[in-house]
Amino acid sequence: MLNVLFLLVCIFLRFVLCRRQPAQVSLTLVLLAFGYVTLAITQLGTIRSPTTTAYVIIIIAAGLLFEWRGLLAITTLCSGAVLGIIWAEGNGWLPTPDYSVGLTQWWTYTLIFGAVSGMTLAAFQALQYALTRMDAELKARKRTEAQLLYLSTHDSLTGIYNRAFFETEMDRLSTSRELPISLLVADLDNMKVTNDTLGHAAGDQLLRDVTQVLQSSLRVSDILARIGGDEFAVLLPYTDATTARQIVLRIHKHLDALNRMPGILPLHLSLGIATMTSGNLRETFKLADAQMYADKHQRKTQ
Repeated sequence: MLNVLFLLVCIFLRFVLCRRQPAQVSLTLVLLAFGYVTLAITQLGTIRSPTTTAYVIIIIAAGLLFEWRGLLAITTLCSGAVLGIIWAEGNGWLPTPDYSVGLTQWWTYTLIFGAVSGMTLAAFQALQYALTRMDAELKARKRTEAQLLYLSTHDSLTGIYNRAFFETEMDRLSTSRELPISLLVADLDNMKVTNDTLGHAAGDQLLRDVTQVLQSSLRVSDILARIGGDEFAVLLPYTDATTARQIVLRIHKHLDALNRMPGILPLHLSLGIATMTSGNLRETFKLADAQMYADKHQRKTQ
């Protein structure tokens, strides 16, 4: 009979596990343990058997698996089982021991169960609090690390990459196979005049407007960075000279569209481009930078 019961229990546990209901599995295991201990005590015939202390283990397990309601239910169940066994002994349903067993023993076990239940609940709540706090601190640390990483690679005013990240990517692409690589340098004209006459807030807005123009003109794979106070640079992987010139034309088109909008401070950019098919990308940057200054000089003389 016990073998059949055990087989049915195994089938039930397999069914519950397949349905991903761990709470029901935990409850089933606790109730099985309770039933096993109670059966063992009745077989021994006395509540004074050391086996009775196994109820304490069941209460501790319930405290770790369930909340306070489940723990209270299991504690009450264990106390009720002890009382039932004492009553069965007193009525001759179980072998009567050589010594009297009464309510004193029930009170003793109930107090023990209650104390263990309370300590288990307190320990479990303390553990939960510690784990929750640890998880919160870990998440806060990860957010801080992510923020520090972002600040170390991005410009705080415009939100695009900064010079440190740009130079790292330039060194990486110098040894990559993403050829040809074009490099674009852009410089905001008359930035100092704007800061001196209209204030730094107006100058900051110009930088944000330039960023918007460049971002709207570039591709997702392009790497845009602010590398100086009013200077921007773009790495263009897999971009030949013809495609780079098309990007410059697109920038001028978006720049003209922005300047026609009412209430917008006029933007003027000096641009320079260079393309690398082999060699060192830093040399390509120097060429693009020189072309940018040539473009600036030409615009001033016009």
